[in-house]
Amino acid sequence: MLKFYKLTKKAINKVESFTKNSKHPFCDYSVGVLFTWFIGFKTSYAIWDETLILKVGNKNQRFLMPLGKNVNGAIMKVITREALGIYIFAKPA
Repeated sequence: MLKFYKLTKKAINKVESFTKNSKHPFCDYSVGVLFTWFIGFKTSYAIWDETLILKVGNKNQRFLMPLGKNVNGAIMKVITREALGIYIFAKPA
């Protein structure tokens, strides 16, 4: 189970350690944008296997592309039941 945390001032250095040197230089990953919009979008983060996972929203959850050591593993973690205790795509019959 992934544990997601609210973005706070205390989390800036931890989050920025992944976003600062990212291969994806999109503004959505900048600390300024993340912290400007985190209240409205209810952004939270988890770190799994040295990889940052950013979740946006509560009911209609969306995820940004993970950043870090194990991007593919993080993607699989998010889309499996172990990630959030729910099926993001569809519940199997």
